[in-house]
Amino acid sequence: MPSRPIFLTTLCLAFVQLGRLCAQTSPETTFQEQLQPIIFKNCNGCHTFGGHAGELRMDSYAAFMKGGERGVPVVAGQPGASILLRAIQYNDPDLKMPPRGKLSDSDIAVVEKWIRGFVSEPKSSEPAPTNLQTKVFSPAAKGPEPLERAANTPSPILVADKATPEQEQFFEAKIRPLLSKNCYGCHATAANGGLRLDSREALLKGGKDGAVVVVGHPESSLLISALHYKSALQMPPTGALKSEEVAAIEQWIQDGVAWPKGVVEAAGRQVTAADRNFWSFRPVQPITVPAVNSAWPRNNIDRFLLAKLNEKHLKPVGEADKRTLIRRVTYDLTGLPPTPQEVKAFIEDSSPNAYEKQIDRLLTLKAYGERWGRMWLDLVRYADTSGGGGDYPVPQAAKYRDYVIQSYINDKPYDRFIREQIAGDLLPASSEPEHWQNIVATGYLAGTNRYENKATYVSDAVDNLGSAFLGVTLGCARCHDHKFDPIPTADYYAIYGILHSTHYAEPG
Repeated sequence: MPSRPIFLTTLCLAFVQLGRLCAQTSPETTFQEQLQPIIFKNCNGCHTFGGHAGELRMDSYAAFMKGGERGVPVVAGQPGASILLRAIQYNDPDLKMPPRGKLSDSDIAVVEKWIRGFVSEPKSSEPAPTNLQTKVFSPAAKGPEPLERAANTPSPILVADKATPEQEQFFEAKIRPLLSKNCYGCHATAANGGLRLDSREALLKGGKDGAVVVVGHPESSLLISALHYKSALQMPPTGALKSEEVAAIEQWIQDGVAWPKGVVEAAGRQVTAADRNFWSFRPVQPITVPAVNSAWPRNNIDRFLLAKLNEKHLKPVGEADKRTLIRRVTYDLTGLPPTPQEVKAFIEDSSPNAYEKQIDRLLTLKAYGERWGRMWLDLVRYADTSGGGGDYPVPQAAKYRDYVIQSYINDKPYDRFIREQIAGDLLPASSEPEHWQNIVATGYLAGTNRYENKATYVSDAVDNLGSAFLGVTLGCARCHDHKFDPIPTADYYAIYGILHSTHYAEPG
């Protein structure tokens, strides 16, 4: 137990510190937290978002304190001398606001308490906090609570430093696609009306008409009013959103305008840990084979099929006869029907592994490599001609085509298949034929070194590298940080630089 003098000194120091903390909550901050929801709900149209009846605008603290024809609407610390309070209490026979009806007693009490607690800005050599316009205190946060609130007054929404996983998922699934489709054309780089909607900071800053969102209060937000087509401002101009889309944005504002941390398109995207967990970047994981109580399955694929059939209350069909079976598997693997001799040989083969032998035989056929290699050739935009206006044949292109076909027939490991195509010229080789096979594999990147065309070929190579190997489209990041996938422009040009410095194979 500390001695009495030490205890009193400590208590005094605590009160001094508390006073300093409370002084950090400026009139501007409490105006945004406490008065703006009331103003946007009751004064919209006449004194906000372009309306300035009596030369008074109330959609920002600066405009409000500038006043109008009747002067400044409040006198610091003196509710009785403030025009605003007399008007909303209907005590002034010449000025009753809002004209359509008196505010509730709880709202009037909030305004009176705000005026009563209004103090001059703290004069200090220390710089004022820069985050007061967007950060709102809450009882759960470590720090002072803003000025005392009246009963039934909406509490401010806590703007968390990090959105929850559920909020991030809701934003990415419901909100960002709507903003991208309907708003970014005018309110991203273009910033029509001074308003940008491609980051949380820009959204809360608003545009030339002031704030468009009141955090936690969709009913008081200009954005929602515009989306409902209930005012002169109707957005998007191409047509109203669906009711469920508007409801999603209302819910987003109600829940605090969560925006995944680190996703700031306007300032340059930073790749986060969550980005690195993107679906196509995760390693393949083994999955549990379902347990089924049946002798029908012959392998694990059958067990998955039977589990789903059981779930749907379905039963497997009867087994196919041997003639049907060989036709099915031959079509699947080669795209061609079996010959009569192959059908006859399979029917007459009574060995227990007759079917497995047929599979092994089909997987060695050139037709198998051609059928399934074609899938890869389509993915990597293979062509036998050069394209463009001339579109002349490139005989050497067939070397890459045949390389892909043979890789399927040889059951080449996929990681080796990728390495050879991207960097085959750099791989060690144990023989001359292997060396040239690796070189032929780089036909994947074959283009031209002619200066006027190289940029086209390089950008095409970057795009295809993403779609073929990474499972993402890189092309968007050529002009701006990707809006949805975790790809900053800096990464696009890092890949571009590598490929641009590469000597491409030329036809001939």
